[in-house]
Amino acid sequence: MTVVLPEHAIVKNGLVAMRYRRQQRLIAKCGKRTHVFNMQANISMAWVPIEDVPCALALKGGCCGQKKKGIVIFASEDAVRQWTNRGGR
Repeated sequence: MTVVLPEHAIVKNGLVAMRYRRQQRLIAKCGKRTHVFNMQANISMAWVPIEDVPCALALKGGCCGQKKKGIVIFASEDAVRQWTNRGGR
């Protein structure tokens, strides 16, 4: 299956920067893989293999048992920089 990524997606070494919209840790299963969205600099982010991007984007969740779509999005350049540098520039 071919995955078409938007132009603004950050890709490094076949991994895509994905951001969890809430400020907390998230453990997500996509097939046999488990992805951990860790908190750094108030950003919950993980590097996800390209083939797991559709699964990550389809994750549902929210407060108090809600099942909203769109809880995982593509991370912006600024978010990746802050997360990688732990809040530094």
